[in-house]
Amino acid sequence: MKKIKDFSILFLFLIVYLLQNSFYQIWIEHLKQPEVDETIKISYQNQLEALEKIEKDLDIDRQIEENKIYTKVIYRDPFNLLEKAILLKGEEEGIQKNMAVLQNNNLIGIITETDKKRSIVNLITKPNLKISIKVQNEYAILTTNAEAECWIEDLNKNVKLNEGDLISTSGLTNIPENIPVGTVEKVEEDDLGLIKKVKVKLNADLKNINYVTILEKGETP
Repeated sequence: MKKIKDFSILFLFLIVYLLQNSFYQIWIEHLKQPEVDETIKISYQNQLEALEKIEKDLDIDRQIEENKIYTKVIYRDPFNLLEKAILLKGEEEGIQKNMAVLQNNNLIGIITETDKKRSIVNLITKPNLKISIKVQNEYAILTTNAEAECWIEDLNKNVKLNEGDLISTSGLTNIPENIPVGTVEKVEEDDLGLIKKVKVKLNADLKNINYVTILEKGETP
């Protein structure tokens, strides 16, 4: 009888021990649950924000694409290669005078003539064509000489420029702002250290133009 009683006590003790540990584990898991829920909540929020950003970026890209017209160069005068080009599309595709023409997102010219099926672009290397630009947050004029060299005119002579400084459109005319044009290639200064002339290296290779992008007015690439 004593052995049976001792065994019963031992068995009861074991049951109590197991029940205590089970409740303990359940309680521990319960205590941990808010942390798990908060982690899931944070992860979900991060994913939601990332998704919203992707959707926003896609929407912006879609809007930009909708305001671009892609076309092909169909003719260039070999004797005036750096002056103008004839494009395959015209007014029927929405092309108008004074629209900016780009190659690989770099400005190469301005639409000057259109008809229903064709359009003509004056390249920025055409002599005496003037483009409003900015460099180091200073406004100036880009022009081209008879040798098809691009220079900056009407620039604040006190501004400090370095070779490689970026040059883009100013946005002060029909041409949209911040279209890349080129970089500062050479700066000539007078004896007082003031700028006399600034030579520009264009980003685009205007000798090799096959396909171009035309921006609708007021749009940026």
